Amino acid sequence: MRHGDMTKEQILAQGKMNKIDIWGRELKINFFNFDNTVDEHFGNMASMAKWTAWKGEYPPLIQIMIERFKNNEGGVLKHNLLNKAFSEHVTTVECVNKIKEFIRLLLADNGYKSFSINDLNVLNEKIRNNVKLPKFDNYDWFNGLGIAIHDTYSTQIYLDYIDVSDSKFKAEISFQIQDHFGLDVADVNGKGFENLPWFCSWFILQRYTEYGYMPFINEANFTMVIEG
Repeated sequence: MRHGDMTKEQILAQGKMNKIDIWGRELKINFFNFDNTVDEHFGNMASMAKWTAWKGEYPPLIQIMIERFKNNEGGVLKHNLLNKAFSEHVTTVECVNKIKEFIRLLLADNGYKSFSINDLNVLNEKIRNNVKLPKFDNYDWFNGLGIAIHDTYSTQIYLDYIDVSDSKFKAEISFQIQDHFGLDVADVNGKGFENLPWFCSWFILQRYTEYGYMPFINEANFTMVIEG
Protein backbone atom coordinates (compact mmCIF):
# COMPACT_ATOMS: atom_id res chain seq x y z
CA MET A 1 0.00 0.00 0.00
CA ARG A 2 1.39 3.37 -1.05
CA HIS A 3 2.15 6.48 0.98
CA GLY A 4 3.68 9.88 0.24
CA ASP A 5 3.25 9.31 -3.50
CA MET A 6 0.75 12.00 -4.62
CA THR A 7 1.00 15.72 -5.20
CA LYS A 8 -1.60 18.21 -4.03
CA GLU A 9 -2.93 18.48 -7.59
CA GLN A 10 -3.26 14.71 -7.94
CA ILE A 11 -5.18 14.46 -4.67
CA LEU A 12 -7.52 17.33 -5.56
CA ALA A 13 -8.37 15.49 -8.78
CA GLN A 14 -9.82 12.54 -6.81
CA GLY A 15 -13.48 12.11 -5.91
CA LYS A 16 -15.69 10.81 -8.71
CA MET A 17 -18.87 11.43 -6.73
CA ASN A 18 -17.93 15.09 -6.26
CA LYS A 19 -18.01 15.82 -9.99
CA ILE A 20 -21.24 17.26 -11.41
CA ASP A 21 -21.88 17.86 -15.10
CA ILE A 22 -24.01 20.98 -15.69
CA TRP A 23 -24.75 21.73 -19.34
CA GLY A 24 -21.54 20.09 -20.44
CA ARG A 25 -19.43 21.86 -17.81
CA GLU A 26 -17.90 19.89 -14.97
CA LEU A 27 -18.19 21.34 -11.49
CA LYS A 28 -16.39 19.76 -8.55
CA ILE A 29 -17.00 19.97 -4.82
CA ASN A 30 -13.82 19.18 -2.94
CA PHE A 31 -13.36 18.05 0.65
CA PHE A 32 -9.59 17.59 0.40
CA ASN A 33 -8.64 20.58 2.54
CA PHE A 34 -4.98 21.53 2.22
CA ASP A 35 -5.46 24.59 4.43
CA ASN A 36 -5.63 22.29 7.46
CA THR A 37 -2.51 21.58 9.46
CA VAL A 38 -1.35 18.04 10.21
CA ASP A 39 -2.79 18.38 13.72
CA GLU A 40 -6.13 19.50 12.30
CA HIS A 41 -6.22 16.52 9.95
CA PHE A 42 -5.56 14.16 12.86
CA GLY A 43 -8.22 16.06 14.79
CA ASN A 44 -10.68 15.19 12.02
CA MET A 45 -9.76 11.54 12.35
CA ALA A 46 -10.16 11.71 16.13
CA SER A 47 -13.63 13.23 15.68
CA MET A 48 -14.51 10.39 13.34
CA ALA A 49 -13.44 7.90 16.00
CA LYS A 50 -15.58 9.67 18.60
CA TRP A 51 -18.75 9.70 16.52
CA THR A 52 -18.47 6.31 14.83
CA ALA A 53 -16.99 4.24 17.65
CA TRP A 54 -19.04 4.58 20.82
CA LYS A 55 -20.79 1.23 21.25
CA GLY A 56 -19.54 -1.83 23.12
CA GLU A 57 -15.99 -2.74 24.13
CA TYR A 58 -14.19 -2.23 20.82
CA PRO A 59 -14.07 1.57 20.32
CA PRO A 60 -10.52 1.75 21.85
CA LEU A 61 -9.26 -0.17 18.80
CA ILE A 62 -9.77 2.73 16.40
CA GLN A 63 -7.96 5.03 18.84
CA ILE A 64 -5.05 2.58 19.02
CA MET A 65 -4.87 2.44 15.24
CA ILE A 66 -5.00 6.20 14.76
CA GLU A 67 -2.23 6.60 17.35
CA ARG A 68 -0.05 4.06 15.51
CA PHE A 69 -0.73 5.89 12.24
CA LYS A 70 0.16 9.22 13.86
CA ASN A 71 3.40 7.75 15.21
CA ASN A 72 4.24 6.66 11.66
CA GLU A 73 5.22 3.17 12.78
CA GLY A 74 4.01 1.06 9.86
CA GLY A 75 4.51 -2.68 10.33
CA VAL A 76 1.93 -5.04 11.82
CA LEU A 77 -0.51 -4.28 14.63
CA LYS A 78 -1.64 -7.20 16.77
CA HIS A 79 -3.99 -6.71 19.70
CA ASN A 80 -6.09 -8.96 21.93
CA LEU A 81 -9.16 -6.81 21.33
CA LEU A 82 -8.78 -7.34 17.60
CA ASN A 83 -8.51 -11.10 18.09
CA LYS A 84 -11.60 -11.07 20.31
CA ALA A 85 -13.58 -8.89 17.92
CA PHE A 86 -13.00 -11.25 15.03
CA SER A 87 -13.46 -14.47 17.01
CA GLU A 88 -16.85 -13.36 18.35
CA HIS A 89 -18.17 -11.72 15.20
CA VAL A 90 -21.31 -13.18 13.63
CA THR A 91 -19.56 -13.75 10.29
CA THR A 92 -16.88 -15.82 12.05
CA VAL A 93 -19.51 -17.89 13.85
CA GLU A 94 -21.26 -18.53 10.52
CA CYS A 95 -17.94 -19.44 8.88
CA VAL A 96 -17.02 -21.90 11.64
CA ASN A 97 -20.48 -23.50 11.61
CA LYS A 98 -20.19 -24.00 7.85
CA ILE A 99 -16.76 -25.62 8.23
CA LYS A 100 -18.12 -27.83 11.03
CA GLU A 101 -20.90 -29.05 8.75
CA PHE A 102 -18.45 -29.80 5.93
CA ILE A 103 -16.27 -31.83 8.32
CA ARG A 104 -19.30 -33.76 9.60
CA LEU A 105 -20.43 -34.65 6.07
CA LEU A 106 -16.95 -35.72 4.97
CA LEU A 107 -16.58 -37.95 8.02
CA ALA A 108 -20.00 -39.47 7.43
CA ASP A 109 -18.96 -40.25 3.85
CA ASN A 110 -15.67 -41.92 4.83
CA GLY A 111 -17.12 -43.89 7.75
CA TYR A 112 -15.61 -41.63 10.44
CA LYS A 113 -12.02 -42.49 9.60
CA SER A 114 -9.03 -40.18 9.79
CA PHE A 115 -8.93 -37.67 6.95
CA SER A 116 -6.94 -38.72 3.90
CA ILE A 117 -5.06 -36.21 1.75
CA ASN A 118 -7.98 -36.34 -0.65
CA ASP A 119 -10.45 -35.58 2.17
CA LEU A 120 -8.38 -32.55 3.18
CA ASN A 121 -8.27 -31.34 -0.42
CA VAL A 122 -12.06 -31.70 -0.69
CA LEU A 123 -12.51 -29.77 2.58
CA ASN A 124 -10.19 -27.04 1.33
CA GLU A 125 -12.17 -26.65 -1.90
CA LYS A 126 -15.50 -26.59 -0.07
CA ILE A 127 -14.25 -23.84 2.24
CA ARG A 128 -12.71 -21.89 -0.63
CA ASN A 129 -15.85 -22.01 -2.78
CA ASN A 130 -18.72 -22.01 -0.31
CA VAL A 131 -17.74 -20.17 2.88
CA LYS A 132 -18.17 -16.46 3.44
CA LEU A 133 -15.02 -15.35 5.23
CA PRO A 134 -15.14 -13.24 8.42
CA LYS A 135 -15.30 -9.49 7.89
CA PHE A 136 -16.81 -6.41 9.47
CA ASP A 137 -19.67 -4.67 7.71
CA ASN A 138 -22.14 -1.78 7.94
CA TYR A 139 -23.54 -3.02 11.24
CA ASP A 140 -20.11 -2.44 12.81
CA TRP A 141 -19.91 1.30 12.18
CA PHE A 142 -21.13 2.12 15.67
CA ASN A 143 -18.37 0.16 17.43
CA GLY A 144 -15.58 1.41 15.16
CA LEU A 145 -14.84 -1.94 13.54
CA GLY A 146 -16.45 -1.03 10.22
CA ILE A 147 -14.12 1.97 10.00
CA ALA A 148 -10.95 0.51 11.44
CA ILE A 149 -11.21 -2.68 9.38
CA HIS A 150 -13.52 -2.04 6.46
CA ASP A 151 -12.42 -5.14 4.60
CA THR A 152 -9.85 -7.93 4.78
CA TYR A 153 -7.24 -8.76 2.17
CA SER A 154 -5.87 -12.04 3.55
CA THR A 155 -7.56 -14.83 5.54
CA GLN A 156 -5.73 -18.04 6.36
CA ILE A 157 -7.66 -20.92 7.97
CA TYR A 158 -5.77 -23.92 9.36
CA LEU A 159 -7.09 -27.26 10.62
CA ASP A 160 -4.64 -27.74 13.50
CA TYR A 161 -5.90 -31.12 14.58
CA ILE A 162 -8.92 -33.40 14.41
CA ASP A 163 -9.71 -36.35 16.69
CA VAL A 164 -12.29 -38.84 15.48
CA SER A 165 -13.84 -41.62 17.59
CA ASP A 166 -17.23 -43.31 17.99
CA SER A 167 -18.79 -41.36 15.11
CA LYS A 168 -17.85 -38.10 16.80
CA PHE A 169 -15.09 -35.57 16.23
CA LYS A 170 -13.28 -32.71 17.91
CA ALA A 171 -11.18 -30.28 15.92
CA GLU A 172 -9.27 -27.04 16.37
CA ILE A 173 -9.28 -24.40 13.65
CA SER A 174 -6.96 -21.40 13.72
CA PHE A 175 -7.43 -18.14 11.83
CA GLN A 176 -5.00 -15.47 10.71
CA ILE A 177 -6.78 -12.45 9.25
CA GLN A 178 -5.07 -9.35 7.87
CA ASP A 179 -6.24 -5.97 6.64
CA HIS A 180 -4.53 -2.70 5.76
CA PHE A 181 -5.11 0.40 7.86
CA GLY A 182 -4.66 2.64 4.88
CA LEU A 183 -6.37 3.98 1.78
CA ASP A 184 -6.13 3.27 -1.93
CA VAL A 185 -7.18 5.66 -4.67
CA ALA A 186 -10.30 3.54 -5.20
CA ASP A 187 -11.42 4.32 -1.63
CA VAL A 188 -12.01 7.97 -2.53
CA ASN A 189 -13.52 7.46 -5.96
CA GLY A 190 -17.13 6.38 -6.16
CA LYS A 191 -17.72 4.94 -2.70
CA GLY A 192 -18.97 8.15 -1.12
CA PHE A 193 -16.06 8.45 1.31
CA GLU A 194 -14.72 11.41 -0.68
CA ASN A 195 -17.63 13.38 0.78
CA LEU A 196 -16.41 12.88 4.35
CA PRO A 197 -13.85 15.47 5.49
CA TRP A 198 -12.22 13.11 8.02
CA PHE A 199 -11.76 10.48 5.32
CA CYS A 200 -10.16 13.08 3.06
CA SER A 201 -7.87 14.06 5.95
CA TRP A 202 -6.81 10.41 6.30
CA PHE A 203 -6.09 10.24 2.57
CA ILE A 204 -4.04 13.46 2.63
CA LEU A 205 -2.01 12.37 5.65
CA GLN A 206 -1.14 9.08 3.99
CA ARG A 207 -0.74 9.91 0.32
CA TYR A 208 0.44 13.55 0.18
CA THR A 209 4.12 13.85 -0.71
CA GLU A 210 4.69 16.37 2.12
CA TYR A 211 3.37 13.99 4.80
CA GLY A 212 3.46 10.32 3.77
CA TYR A 213 2.23 8.75 6.99
CA MET A 214 2.69 4.99 6.69
CA PRO A 215 -0.24 2.57 6.52
CA PHE A 216 0.11 -0.67 8.42
CA ILE A 217 -1.35 -4.14 8.68
CA ASN A 218 -3.93 -5.15 11.27
CA GLU A 219 -3.57 -8.83 12.11
CA ALA A 220 -5.96 -10.99 14.11
CA ASN A 221 -5.02 -14.48 15.31
CA PHE A 222 -7.39 -16.81 17.14
CA THR A 223 -8.44 -20.46 17.42
CA MET A 224 -11.84 -22.10 17.56
CA VAL A 225 -12.64 -25.60 18.88
CA ILE A 226 -15.51 -27.41 17.19
CA GLU A 227 -17.21 -30.68 18.04
CA GLY A 228 -19.77 -32.79 16.31
